[in-house]
Amino acid sequence: MSDTKKMINSEEIDLGQLLKLISTFFKKILIAFFDLINFFKKKFFMLAAVVIIGIAGGFVLEYFFPKQNYVQEIIIEPNYDSTVYIYDFVKQFNQRLEYDNFNKNEFFEQRILKELSKITIEPVVDYGDILNFYKSMESPSLPHDIISSLEPDLVGSQKYINQFRFHKMHFYFDEKVMNIEGFSSSFLEKIESNNYFIKRKKIAYQKLNMNIKENEKSVLFINDYIAKISENKSVNLSSEVVVLGNENEIPTVASLIREKNDLLREIADDKEELQMHQMLFNIVKTGNLMEDKNLLNNRKKLLPLVLLGCFLGFYLLRFLYSKSQAFVAIP
Repeated sequence: MSDTKKMINSEEIDLGQLLKLISTFFKKILIAFFDLINFFKKKFFMLAAVVIIGIAGGFVLEYFFPKQNYVQEIIIEPNYDSTVYIYDFVKQFNQRLEYDNFNKNEFFEQRILKELSKITIEPVVDYGDILNFYKSMESPSLPHDIISSLEPDLVGSQKYINQFRFHKMHFYFDEKVMNIEGFSSSFLEKIESNNYFIKRKKIAYQKLNMNIKENEKSVLFINDYIAKISENKSVNLSSEVVVLGNENEIPTVASLIREKNDLLREIADDKEELQMHQMLFNIVKTGNLMEDKNLLNNRKKLLPLVLLGCFLGFYLLRFLYSKSQAFVAIP
């Protein structure tokens, strides 16, 4: 019986100590919070002075050493599986730009190259594009399974770029010079001039035109066939026209009309594809050259933040040093 009482008393003591530790922990947090408030109250004028000096210094730098960064955004839709090629082209161009590896008689104007800092490209992330990609591959997976199998951290990376329809290109310039907007057009023309994709485009054009002509011929044959049936005339099948349906089936007017509608839809799709695939990529949107609003490029905002960070960092280090000294002094 006495052993049971001792166990109960021991558990009560342990619980009391735990509650005391929790209470002490929250008290320290509360004390630290009020110490922080007191610090800002005491240093308010110094903090305000640092911010004002930073803002004034930023304006002075902007006035005497003006530097504006500009950016132009273009959204493209690659054709002929050229997405990876376009990304690699941009990567290689940036490497050449870094080492100034351009000839004087090259495609680009030297005065604009001097002001160009970099070109970036990234996919416009749309999960509907991924689902359409797997649908075109005739994947048996369900949409939920497809999305859940993706690696979220890599969705915008090289692993998935082929699965997105649209891609954003950004052209960054250090200064604005004459005809700078025309550089992006020259750059896109340079991408377009790849001989391999020119051949692929030519072959694709030939196939589409051939399909359109064959289907149009079949539509004319169906119209003629239906007209002769309506007039109760004998029908001679042309050997030049593709035979539609199963040869064992007797064609009816209804089945011929269905076949004709399918052919007309296919013709319309082929003509649309012919129109939309004239280039290696379609330019969906071309933005105007605008001032880059990135915080790192705005010295009027960046300098006050840097000075404020240095000020607070100094007092934080001094506080940590005093605490370490106090800790070492404990016997």
